[in-house]
Amino acid sequence: MGLLVLRIAIGLTGTIQGSLVLAEHSASAAESWSVGLALIGSGVLLLIGFLTPIASIVQGLLAVSFALTWVAAPLTNLFVSSPAVALLVAVDLALALLGPGSVSIDRRIFGRREIIIPRMREPLN
Repeated sequence: MGLLVLRIAIGLTGTIQGSLVLAEHSASAAESWSVGLALIGSGVLLLIGFLTPIASIVQGLLAVSFALTWVAAPLTNLFVSSPAVALLVAVDLALALLGPGSVSIDRRIFGRREIIIPRMREPLN
């Protein structure tokens, strides 16, 4: 259930930031539409738990691009402070590495992953 809570929090953050980018056209129209739709799309994918590693990496890269001002951020911006961006990127990286969890579409499609650790053999003397 912990991964579900993380996915919901980060997915809502991306969806809200994407809608803020689309609502305010501070940059060129093509840039704001592409960034806004990418954030909304990755946020929705995280909310439903589909293609979680890809969606979290996209959202993390877009958050970094806002922080480094590669992309023009709207005036009402969720990614204002550096600690907020660092926390978002850390959680996005954790979601990309850990996966979506048991309550997701990815689990339904790809199944559960089981790690089998082989037994150690007796040392040869």
